[in-house]
Amino acid sequence: MADIAPTDDYVVDFSEVEEFVPIPTDIYFAEIFQAEFKLSRQNQVPMLSVNYVILEGEYEGRKIFGDNWMLAGGGAWRGKRNLRTLGYDVSEAFSAAELAADLIGRQCRIRTEIQPYQGEDRTRVAALMPVDSDVEAAVDAEGVPF
Repeated sequence: MADIAPTDDYVVDFSEVEEFVPIPTDIYFAEIFQAEFKLSRQNQVPMLSVNYVILEGEYEGRKIFGDNWMLAGGGAWRGKRNLRTLGYDVSEAFSAAELAADLIGRQCRIRTEIQPYQGEDRTRVAALMPVDSDVEAAVDAEGVPF
């Protein structure tokens, strides 16, 4: 994108900008491009905030943000399950900051679903699967990923 100097005569034209369309419910081959250790806003629970980029198909290059893996409390089961799915040994303690750095570049399959968020439909990651998982086995009789 060209450098634009802020001026009073810059004209904004959104006439050719497409509306945001959520990524449909399906199973996608993806990579973690960002992972950050932080505390949840409401309860200050330790968590990983994980973001993905889709690596192939019609939605290649699209990103999915805000998959939060709790590392303590009642939601820690999901963080544990996701880490085990990615091949981590979760039987011993580890550094959350080092883990966040190590997650970047990890590939997996993600099952997405559409969910309303602040009045708009958004794509969220419903489940993680190993790269070599049987995608056909993860789809029910109507062809819907479960």
